Amino acid sequence: MARIWCTKRSGLHEASSSFQGPRELGISRPPYASFNLGSKVGDEIKDVIANRRALTKACQLEEIRFMDQIHSALMVESKIEGNLGREGRDESCDGFFLRREPWNDEIGLAVQVADCVPLILHGDNVIAAVHVGREGLVKGMTESAIEGLARHIDLARLTAVIGPSICGDCYPLSQETFLPVAKRYPESIFSEPELKIDVAAGVISILENRDIPWKWLGSRRECVSCDSEYFSHRRDRVTGRQVMVVAW
Repeated sequence: MARIWCTKRSGLHEASSSFQGPRELGISRPPYASFNLGSKVGDEIKDVIANRRALTKACQLEEIRFMDQIHSALMVESKIEGNLGREGRDESCDGFFLRREPWNDEIGLAVQVADCVPLILHGDNVIAAVHVGREGLVKGMTESAIEGLARHIDLARLTAVIGPSICGDCYPLSQETFLPVAKRYPESIFSEPELKIDVAAGVISILENRDIPWKWLGSRRECVSCDSEYFSHRRDRVTGRQVMVVAW
């Protein structure tokens, strides 16, 4: 059974798996206060590294691996055995997975977001963390993640968990950016007159078309732009990143 954690601006989400120590964490200063896990947003790298170490300890893991997210459709397997030993230097992709082996029992995979959809996929002996924003949705990141895992697991045994992201009402676009998403994923249209898109709805449509069961983290939809307890790029422009982490 996979364990899943999620963070907020100042610590761990109440729906996270069991964790060690206080829920309130983080040392980043405004505008990244306080539990920023993103290394490319302008925060002090030493503070980001300290926050990542605190998260690893709280989750009682040996290591948490992060992605250098590039708004792509690239899904990769994280294969390097043992601790990477390179904090702050992340793997360039938007989805990665582990097949269970003795060396990775205490390794977690993290996806960073500040509006985009954090998607966790897990099943028999496989875990994956996936980053799906508007660009990634159109490029086929969700499908790429599913296809990558299908080589190693029967999709009937796969489960998805979707974390907090921006809601459709908070995500108006230009016509130029709205149309490609609306055309490819009509289920993602929140309001056509207002050119609003719900990326999570697009992700859900893909999962349901492939009969992959899914649920919201904590059993309810949360919007990071509506709720100031989360980082949101759309709302604040300069801000940090929260994460979802999956491990065995």
